[in-house]
Amino acid sequence: MRKVVSLMLALCIILSLCACGNSENTSTADKSDTNAVTQSETLSSDVVQYWTAMPSVDEFGDVVMGGAVSLYTSVKGDFSNTATTSSELDVYITISPNPGGQHFVVTFGLMEYGNSWATYTNSDIEKMTLKTKIGDTIQEFKLFGVAPNGGISLGYNNVNDGDAFFFQLREGNDIRCIINIGSSQYNFTVKSANFMEACEEADQLQAEQAEALRIKTPQEALLAFAGKEKHGERFDYIEEHKEEFPIVTTEELSQIIVSNWTCIKVENTVFDEWWLYDYADDGVRYTIGNYMNDEFHDGSSWHKAYKIENGQLYISNTFVPKEPDYTNCSTYQFRKIMDGHYLVEETQSHATELYTYIFVQYDDSGNPVYPIQ
Repeated sequence: MRKVVSLMLALCIILSLCACGNSENTSTADKSDTNAVTQSETLSSDVVQYWTAMPSVDEFGDVVMGGAVSLYTSVKGDFSNTATTSSELDVYITISPNPGGQHFVVTFGLMEYGNSWATYTNSDIEKMTLKTKIGDTIQEFKLFGVAPNGGISLGYNNVNDGDAFFFQLREGNDIRCIINIGSSQYNFTVKSANFMEACEEADQLQAEQAEALRIKTPQEALLAFAGKEKHGERFDYIEEHKEEFPIVTTEELSQIIVSNWTCIKVENTVFDEWWLYDYADDGVRYTIGNYMNDEFHDGSSWHKAYKIENGQLYISNTFVPKEPDYTNCSTYQFRKIMDGHYLVEETQSHATELYTYIFVQYDDSGNPVYPIQ
């Protein structure tokens, strides 16, 4: 399963970094390397460069709520290869949280002559490098790309490399850069002016999106479970508010349990596990089956006896037709969220972890007995 983290201010997290990422080579460069980097330093000294916060958008250009917020800028530079020398170069730079949200990836879009993306082959990718100079320190990093003309990325080969780039800009250091791809060399300088302001703007955008996505009522949480969405937000809501739902008494539980139920596991994962049960009046829990991310598995051989005692649901250790065995069996406590919808906490189990579930009462047609209003 892919773990979901609760919505966080990803850019704030990285501000706590106190050291640069590992590089492949940290040394004083030879004279030719120093001259090459120094040449690129003066290319754009008169060009104003600004960083801006940029939210994720969909294919229609609409903001994706809860999507990553990136930092973006563009710079001027030049490039040379066997066909040209010091020709016009535009570089589009995006710093984004990686899919796990714990590190940064820096992506460079290289546009030659102002109208053509730089191209390269799969064999070029193996030797594609970024060389940076800050003060008197030169470092070299491996880069990654998707041929023939995808963006060039720092932070895929070593997750700390993108963090190091971010860290230097945060510290107010301009970064002089050389990207080498095959016989082509691309020279440019990335400036740190207004970088911290852009970070603050990104933090604000992330906070606004988190607030917009936050679940505020039980109905919203139940709708998120029913819609198989907002996994992190619905988990957070249940964890924060479960003590507010009243515990169901033995008498009430005995009355409501005889019914059909959809049982949804409450987990902080992008994963949906639904169980379909028929708690019959003959004391048997008939398992209809379960859905694991929409793939159905028949449960006709998983029927077990059950009983209600001391405000708890007891599930036998044995499958029918064997005699019920309630010795150290799994037990569950019900809390009422609303009619037909219950928060069910496992209070005893053979497993190493006690799980929490949402129980939704449904009719013979497969619809909730009490629709969420």
